[in-house]
Amino acid sequence: MATKTDYWGNATGDKAAFVAWGSGVQGSYGANSFIYNPQSEDDKDSQWYWRTIDSCKPANIVPIILDAGWVGGHPGENQPPGNPQGTGQEINTFLINRHYGATNGVFTDLSVKRIPLKCMWRLKWSRLFELDGPWTVAGGVTRQIWENEAPWIAKFPECTW
Repeated sequence: MATKTDYWGNATGDKAAFVAWGSGVQGSYGANSFIYNPQSEDDKDSQWYWRTIDSCKPANIVPIILDAGWVGGHPGENQPPGNPQGTGQEINTFLINRHYGATNGVFTDLSVKRIPLKCMWRLKWSRLFELDGPWTVAGGVTRQIWENEAPWIAKFPECTW
């Protein structure tokens, strides 16, 4: 077994139950970091945060926690898919082929869903997240773009959400 790390990645000396994909990255689940209430209204990005559970609309597509290779992230609609180890842009924290072309998540309506990997850009991660961004069919992504930019994900079905 690998050595367990704490929230900040410091070795604790304990044994870990899971090491993501043998890459040395510790993790199993991670939070949508936009769920939080930012510490300051002066934060230029504070308008992106949900702040309260009641503000999360539509609740069935606002993720709380998902399979992840890190403790959380701030996905953006323009962030491209990275490598299959879940590193790169913050959306890649959650873009892990852990369940045969999909991942799992809990949403603010408390539902649990299987999420096809190409549908990660169709989740309402933040208040300002655009659901028709460039990595969606509506935003213009094609099979050829997937093959050129992220061949590992191209083989999976297109998002029908």
